[in-house]
Amino acid sequence: MTKVPISLHEAAIERYYRQDPKSRQPIGDPVLNEARSAMSAARGFAEQIASSTSAIMRDESKPLPARLIASKGVATRLGELAAKRLDAAVASAKTELEKIARETAPPAPRNPHEAQLQSEVRGVLRGMNDQKRAEAINAAITGADDLTALAFLNGPPLLTGASDSERGLRLEQWRRARYGDTVEREARLRLALEATERGGQSLVAWLQNLSENPETKLAEGRAEAARVAERVGEKAEA
Repeated sequence: MTKVPISLHEAAIERYYRQDPKSRQPIGDPVLNEARSAMSAARGFAEQIASSTSAIMRDESKPLPARLIASKGVATRLGELAAKRLDAAVASAKTELEKIARETAPPAPRNPHEAQLQSEVRGVLRGMNDQKRAEAINAAITGADDLTALAFLNGPPLLTGASDSERGLRLEQWRRARYGDTVEREARLRLALEATERGGQSLVAWLQNLSENPETKLAEGRAEAARVAERVGEKAEA
C-alpha cells in the first residue's frame, strides 16, 4: 500500500500547544484545535486513498487502464475533501495572526499634542549616537516609557537615525514586553501554520505522484478517444 506522507499528521500540530505547568497537559487553543483536527482528517482521507487505490490496482479482473482511471477518481475525490479541511485551517490561522498583529501593534498618537511630543522625542533620538540611542530605547521599553518607545516605533527610522532592522528588533522587543503571552502564542501559531501548509503541500505532491503519472494520463487519453469515436459512430448511424 502507498505510504501516506509523514508530514500529514496531527502530531505536527500537537507540539505547539502550550502546556499547563502543573498537569503538563496541553492547554486548548481554538486555532490549534482546528489545525490538529484538519491534519487528522486529512491523514484519514489519505489513508483511505492509499487503501482504496491499492485494492483497485490489485483487482486484475479489470484491465489496467480502467484500474488507473478508477484509482485517480478515488484519489481526486478524497483528496479534495482533505485539501478543503487543510485550507480552512490555514485560513483560520492566518486570520488569527492578522488579528494578533493588529492588536499588538504600537498605537498611533491619540491627539495632536501627543503627536507633537513624539515628534520632539524623535528629534532628540536622532541627535544621539548609535550607542546612546540604543540605550535610551532599551530603557524606554524595559521601563514602560511609552512616550519614548512609541515615538521611536511610530516614526520612520530616518527620523530617529536608526536602521530598518533596528526598528524591527525594537518593535518585537516592545511587543514581547507589552503582550508577552500573546506574542508567545503568535509564534506557536506561526509554526503550526507552517506545519499545516507543509502537510497540504505534501498531500498535493503525493496525489500528483499517485494519479498524475504517464500511465494514468495515457489511459485517460485512450478512454477519451474511445468515447469520441463512439459518439462519432452514433452520429453516423443516425
